[in-house]
Amino acid sequence: MAGPLAVVKVIEIAQALTRLPRNADARKAALAQH
Repeated sequence: MAGPLAVVKVIEIAQALTRLPRNADARKAALAQH
């Protein structure tokens, strides 16, 4: 169930990845929490 909060979370993660494109660990952690 993808609610508004889930959408906001995805956007925040996407923005964080855009700011820190080399932070692969954060990307893996974000994907693992999904």
